[in-house]
Amino acid sequence: MKKIFLFMFISIFIISANFAQACQDVVVDIPINGCYYKVTICVDCTIGVAPTTLAVKSFMKIDNNCEESITPEEILYAINNLVSTYDFIYSNLCVETNYVPLPCRYYEEEEVDPDIIQSQITYLCFNKTYVWYFDEWHINYVACDYDNYCIESFFFCWTMVNGIPQYTKIITDGHPVGTQNCTLEAWEADVDECFKAHTPCY
Repeated sequence: MKKIFLFMFISIFIISANFAQACQDVVVDIPINGCYYKVTICVDCTIGVAPTTLAVKSFMKIDNNCEESITPEEILYAINNLVSTYDFIYSNLCVETNYVPLPCRYYEEEEVDPDIIQSQITYLCFNKTYVWYFDEWHINYVACDYDNYCIESFFFCWTMVNGIPQYTKIITDGHPVGTQNCTLEAWEADVDECFKAHTPCY
């Protein structure tokens, strides 16, 4: 297990450095706290034993009349949690991969290394912009600094519950790359001003 984590730590910089060139944008509609959001996710799907890497680049509430009771930071946090689940990744983002992880009992009963370490990037700064969508203006939150981010590494395993496999996400590492150069909170930022995204690293 220690060998795979050491390899992951060394190679994570190579993965993140190449991510911007390798990833493909996928746009999905996601329900968060009763409102639907159009979310752009850049994803580099697993090829062989290469890790799947994903990052939320933007999110926009689809229905302006839907009242939202949580902050943009909380919306982003909820989106990140949802899009990094096994079911979401392999039903919406990497549908042709057909990847099935090992049972969780392998890691509980034996010293088995994860077969694939995956990565999620959260950009440290976002800004508020407006886009014209279906004949009206919508607030669109967009990452405004792609050089500085939080990167989490994780793997999946499954247990059988009532004859149905339940997938578990196990986080193995999380650290910042670069620094958070924005200082404003979302409620303080005007249009096109960067604000802090509250990530596991900050």
